[in-house]
Amino acid sequence: MVSTVLKMSDSEYYGVSFMDRSVRMAAFYPPWMQPLKIIEEVWVWSEFIVLLMNRKKRAIHDFIAGTVVVVRERSSPAAPRAVVAAPVD
Repeated sequence: MVSTVLKMSDSEYYGVSFMDRSVRMAAFYPPWMQPLKIIEEVWVWSEFIVLLMNRKKRAIHDFIAGTVVVVRERSSPAAPRAVVAAPVD
């Protein structure tokens, strides 16, 4: 992608909006980039779907790595403790 940016002049790069810049940069992408982008989209969406469907909130990369998600619940702010007076004999 850096080489793609270098193929554009500074005036061309800064003279257009973000979306137009993205379209112009895509014209310089190599032919293998489009299938790679499709694979990336499929991966991201499958991660998201598996994460939502799993009770333990594990994504595909968690299954591959054999990791487990540990969720720590926030403890509530320390409640004032009641002072109990002990009987004095």
